[in-house]
Amino acid sequence: MATITNPTFGKYKGKIGKFILKIRGDKMFISAAPSNRRKANDPASIARKNKFGMATKFASCLAKNQYMKQIWLKSEPIKKSSANNLITKTVYPYIVNNDISQNPRIFPSFPGLQFEMNNISVKPDSISVEINPVPESQQEGYPVLNQASHLQMAVFLKLSDPLDPCLEAYKLFNFSSANVPFNPNNQTKFSIPFIDAAQMYISEYFSLRLFIVFFALDSMSNLLGFSEPFDITHKNNM
Repeated sequence: MATITNPTFGKYKGKIGKFILKIRGDKMFISAAPSNRRKANDPASIARKNKFGMATKFASCLAKNQYMKQIWLKSEPIKKSSANNLITKTVYPYIVNNDISQNPRIFPSFPGLQFEMNNISVKPDSISVEINPVPESQQEGYPVLNQASHLQMAVFLKLSDPLDPCLEAYKLFNFSSANVPFNPNNQTKFSIPFIDAAQMYISEYFSLRLFIVFFALDSMSNLLGFSEPFDITHKNNM
């Protein structure tokens, strides 16, 4: 409700209909009143909200890796968008039925490097992976493999299907290995300890989803190339 602050000069303050009247010194200002619009709570609106929420959280998890962030920022330097925004727009279509669909696109361009993993071991406190030697025919097609002196393994972990219904529906974590010496003719081993927060929750969720990526680096830790992501689902029996 509006009140008269100066009967002589006809100055008012407060709300009149769809407008707000304010007094600043000797002047009166008019602005639109804020909308009383309520948040949409129909199923379609809630689904869109949840889809966008998962896309932004997944993008934030991916962008925490320095090389992933670097790749995305270089992909559209003119737009000057953040890595989070660029990734969110790309992964959004891959969020289906409150989950990340199989083999989502997490890079702006096609990864050039291919590795063959074996002996994947997921424990409550760590993950260990080995990659096989790269065939000579593949080395000839990707000279970066012979230029790289180190590899870094990045793991993006999604926990889902909580054993306790009071827990969040899912949680996301990211981990990176040290830069491991690399020779394409030899087997390469990686081991990453999980951070305390992840260790605390891993046993509380039934499904573990692992997105694993390898970054090829030179001796100065500069990025030379990156691998196709591995998408692995692991059922918890820990």
